[in-house]
Amino acid sequence: MGPQWIEKSDVIFKLYNKAGFSWGRDDDFNITILKYNKTCEGSNGINYQSPGRALRNNRKLQKKLQKVERLRSRTKTDDSVDMETKIKIEEFLQEAVNRLLVADDCTFTQIPQEQLDGLREDFHSKVINCLQEKAEEFWKKDIDLSDEVGVLTEFIGCGYDDTNPIDFVFKWLWYDFEYSDNDGSIAGFWDMFKYADNIMPTGKLEKAIRKYAKRKKIGEIVEFEKRVRKISYGNPQNEKYGVRVLTKDCHVYKAQRVISTVSSGVYNRNLIKFSPSLKYNDNDNNPMKVKQYLKIFYKFDDKFWEDVANQTHYIYTVPSEDPTGVSMNWMNLDVEGLYSGSNILLLTLTEQEFTEIFGRGYKIKKLNDEILRSLLDPLRNIFGNKFTEPTKIVHNKYHSQKDFGYGAYSSWDKGYTPYDYYHFWGGYDIGDYIESCDHNGCDKNDKWVLYLSGSAMCLDFHETTHGAWHGGEITAKLMLESMGYDIGIGKYGNPCYA
Repeated sequence: MGPQWIEKSDVIFKLYNKAGFSWGRDDDFNITILKYNKTCEGSNGINYQSPGRALRNNRKLQKKLQKVERLRSRTKTDDSVDMETKIKIEEFLQEAVNRLLVADDCTFTQIPQEQLDGLREDFHSKVINCLQEKAEEFWKKDIDLSDEVGVLTEFIGCGYDDTNPIDFVFKWLWYDFEYSDNDGSIAGFWDMFKYADNIMPTGKLEKAIRKYAKRKKIGEIVEFEKRVRKISYGNPQNEKYGVRVLTKDCHVYKAQRVISTVSSGVYNRNLIKFSPSLKYNDNDNNPMKVKQYLKIFYKFDDKFWEDVANQTHYIYTVPSEDPTGVSMNWMNLDVEGLYSGSNILLLTLTEQEFTEIFGRGYKIKKLNDEILRSLLDPLRNIFGNKFTEPTKIVHNKYHSQKDFGYGAYSSWDKGYTPYDYYHFWGGYDIGDYIESCDHNGCDKNDKWVLYLSGSAMCLDFHETTHGAWHGGEITAKLMLESMGYDIGIGKYGNPCYA
């Protein structure tokens, strides 16, 4: 739904090109950061003309100032107080006023671009490079992760300050935004922006895939909307086909092998029954846990943010104190190369923010309109009278969709090892971590007949569009090889395991 993020050089990009879709570059670092004071929420708008100048229309602040003025008037007219004491009281009251004005300063601060570039480079060189080194060290030494502290602690150990709003934005941009998690595993960390050149095609991936299937003349054998209830792979002695797949509409498909490419969330929620049960169960062995990733599209009558962030790709509205990812990341779709003239802002909520607002296990398809509109409060406060209410609000519904395991996509949870990963997903490591058939999917005769595939099993590109493509590709080759075909696949021909 909405823009799809893919790498410019991958196979999916070629699919889009052949499908005739246009595309625009997604510049994750073309950002505007607006720091604001949360105490001003509910006021008539944060002063945006002169940062640093206090706005005196906040109701709470007005009441406090009125109390000070009353005390000041009584002191001036009280003849029992000598002049020296009055001067001291006046100095004290003026200092109190100054403190109130600073504490309730309803301005927002826009970080200058040159300063922002410097801060980002510092954060990358100090924090992100440190995290990358830790991740690479883990994979080289197979460090035990059974008592893993989590990537958030690793961030802090590398110099990240979670009370600093700028640090908070950069950590969210580099990690939370990519993995839809704020505290996963160091095993799943990778500096995504170091190599990726992300683009956003204007067409839908589904249409590109369907056109590809039509060109390859495989469209007629693909059946959609067939929800799988049970997979049996026990290899009965008296049957030609050892695998049977039962769908919700009670249709049974028989075959020698089966490839399952469902979302990892389907396994997380035990939505498919396996017979026999998986040798290595999801809870104990699958690091890939489904996360929420809510995209909310707000369409407005006009582009009220134009003066501040006309061609900025991302607008970050972050509180000066106690930074939060809620209502922070606004993608400006009304830019050249994307959806110019659309007047659309896209708000993204990852797992932590979604849970904070809706709680865990939230499955209602249509989200509460009042809540969706309340998420606009930072924009209301910052832009004041320039802000206009949205004319249309649209959001994705992964949180309510059973076929996706009630989530968007998965990321590597803390506490799991590569051995766990391959025990669950299969022998895609070609013998580096586990022995042949020491994983899920083998029948009682030690034949690999059930292949758990899809985007989550492609280790080097897990949960990406090209990861899904390469995952299916390597699975198909291994399956054919197990059936006696000479494919010649090895470790170095596996794009998912470099």
